[in-house]
Amino acid sequence: MSKLRTVNTKFWDDPFITKLKPDEKLLFLYLLTNPLTNILGIYEITLRRISYDTGIKSERVETILVENFMVAKKVFWMKNYIVLPNFLKNQHLNPAMQKGAMRIFDDLPSWLKDSILDEAPGGYQSLRDAILNINRIGIEYEVEYEDEDESKPFPEETDNSGGSRGVSTNNDLITPGMFDKFLRMYPRKVGKGEALTKWKTICKRKKHERPSWATIRNAIFEQKQTEQWSNKEFIPYPATWLNQRRWLNDPKTMVKPTQFNRDAPAASRGAKKSRFDDFHSDDEPLTARQ
Repeated sequence: MSKLRTVNTKFWDDPFITKLKPDEKLLFLYLLTNPLTNILGIYEITLRRISYDTGIKSERVETILVENFMVAKKVFWMKNYIVLPNFLKNQHLNPAMQKGAMRIFDDLPSWLKDSILDEAPGGYQSLRDAILNINRIGIEYEVEYEDEDESKPFPEETDNSGGSRGVSTNNDLITPGMFDKFLRMYPRKVGKGEALTKWKTICKRKKHERPSWATIRNAIFEQKQTEQWSNKEFIPYPATWLNQRRWLNDPKTMVKPTQFNRDAPAASRGAKKSRFDDFHSDDEPLTARQ
């Protein structure tokens, strides 16, 4: 299916564009408008495909990308992924398009998402800000999934009259089939077995006790930007995070635990071990923590 891409006529007057050679202008325009582009401005494409479509030799394409576009921080090229850092901020997205942008971002390889969000080099800053801005809107969208346990119905919640209590539908709430998506997004990938057990336990809860996928996604997304999670040592194991319902934590209060230990009075510093264990309590059986 064809996609509409609008290029502002001021494109040709942009100071960066006016200094480019003819084949460089063609390549830059191609990166904005080729069939593999999307509303996020991040997509996978091979040098061979670029060369075939533009008529520019692969060696020349690589030279332009590495020695010109990447140096100017206008385009990033990594493992056959093209990243247009200023693309998203120049789009006027309606709610449906915002949902689509976040869906595309969620499906990117974890190494690429971490590069954009965690390292946040100067060239990614505008892209990172645009993604975070969309995320703060709190978009919820249905996630398509396949799950072997999907034949088992989730418990239904109704009011006294037999009607709905107005909670999210099952499509909005987390399901067992979404666990792999959760683990790909969660920055500390340890204790998968315990985390899966806890995830399935949460999925069996009644609707009003079960979070939506958007709630989980937004919580991880925002907590990854906190001071506490800047040090992997203080990121809780995924099973701990799920067991203690930490998707409810306020990111603004999440500072490194060492800061509390340093400022606490001597009497309270003796609790250092238990405070640290709170982040890594997955050595205990899950039943002991429930």
